[in-house]
Amino acid sequence: MSGRIIKLEEIVSEFEKDPRGYIDAAENEYKSRIKAISDRVLYSDERRDILLISGPSSSGKSTTAELIRQNLVAGGMDCVTLSTDDFFFDKDEMNAYEVGFDFESPTIVNELLLLDKINQLFVRGEAYLPRFDFVSGRKVYKSQKEKLSSRGALIIEGIHALNKDVIAVGNEIDTVRVYVSTASSIALEDEVISGRDLRLARHIIRDSKFRGTPLEGTVDMWESVCAGEDKHIAPHKDSADYVIDTLMPYEPFMLRKRMLKLINAAFRKYAHDPDIEALTRLYERCPDADSGMIPGDSLLREFIGGGIYG
Repeated sequence: MSGRIIKLEEIVSEFEKDPRGYIDAAENEYKSRIKAISDRVLYSDERRDILLISGPSSSGKSTTAELIRQNLVAGGMDCVTLSTDDFFFDKDEMNAYEVGFDFESPTIVNELLLLDKINQLFVRGEAYLPRFDFVSGRKVYKSQKEKLSSRGALIIEGIHALNKDVIAVGNEIDTVRVYVSTASSIALEDEVISGRDLRLARHIIRDSKFRGTPLEGTVDMWESVCAGEDKHIAPHKDSADYVIDTLMPYEPFMLRKRMLKLINAAFRKYAHDPDIEALTRLYERCPDADSGMIPGDSLLREFIGGGIYG
């Protein structure tokens, strides 16, 4: 999947002419791709469908899955959504099965449990599903069963959702495979800020806000995260039926204040980190913008909060 190289000066110019119009255009472009995927499922002749949504960390998988779910429900289908993260081995299981704590590796997913729950939903039409608690390192089961009718869709999102060693789906089930990532990059006068660096910014902000992880913790793990992405996630993107570039061209303006504040707080330790230096140069060239302008259903809300999806 190749993306665009967008010149920062052009983004700034277009944004400052009409901020609301620029934001709406970027959001509508993303949502038009979501609609194309949703329509394929809605107008399918199959009785049941599975949508597999994968992509690297901080690419917007959860929002993509939720928007597809909403479209399908609006079209009269019932849906069950689950995440491969919720099928991680518990801490004690990791020790028993000698599974490492590498969250980018597919070996951390209890694939037998995942496939059992998929079979229960398709055969029985219902199943108790877990939610993985990252604080305790254990799965917690929901008190009520999730139900899937004979004309429903199962949406599975997660970094390993396209890995056929983790999720093996039979040919009798119509499967739609989706890969999302920040494929585009932003060009400054003398350098290009990669989509991967832009995902790092999302990751830093989300970890700080929702997981209490300081910038230092996220940056220290980023090299390992990227290595896992290259080894375990990116090789499966060629199997996707649809690829979605989730970069919002206006997002650097909205993340600017948050990122510079976090960078400045940790500047002494990371003054010479190449990724942080590159992001600093980007955000110092961006105008201030009111993040309140971001729509409640925007993918960016997944990282900064305040969205309609909780």
